[in-house]
Amino acid sequence: MVDEYILKYLQDVLDAINEMQSCFIDFPNRYDLFEKDLMRRCVV
Repeated sequence: MVDEYILKYLQDVLDAINEMQSCFIDFPNRYDLFEKDLMRRCVV
């Protein structure tokens, strides 16, 4: 049986990934723009 602590930890990781992805909706896939965007760099 999987430990509840591990499930909680994995859910927290998944939630963090989803929150990070939400910051990139409608953001172009261009590194030069990402490099100049302090907010998105801090998120990553």
